[in-house]
Amino acid sequence: MYNFCFSYIYWTDWGTLGVIMRAAMDGSDPKTLKSGVGRSSGLTIDHKTKVMYWTSARPGIEMANLDGSGVRTLISTDVGKPSSLAFFEVSL
Repeated sequence: MYNFCFSYIYWTDWGTLGVIMRAAMDGSDPKTLKSGVGRSSGLTIDHKTKVMYWTSARPGIEMANLDGSGVRTLISTDVGKPSSLAFFEVSL
């Protein structure tokens, strides 16, 4: 069975506005999934629910589907400058 979330590599790029991107495992077909994330350095993928989570100083911790749709802010209070993100059996 083909698994969508294992066929891409995901990364953040600080650049001017900061973006979350994905591309095929060979680097082809790069796509911007979310722009304006600032200096996001924490990005993690939940393969079970096919959701990604990322950190930024503002608004905090956000999540979205692996295609970039359905963006939601999980924590909007000041989270400082997080450098990583991990989760275990998240239930929303």
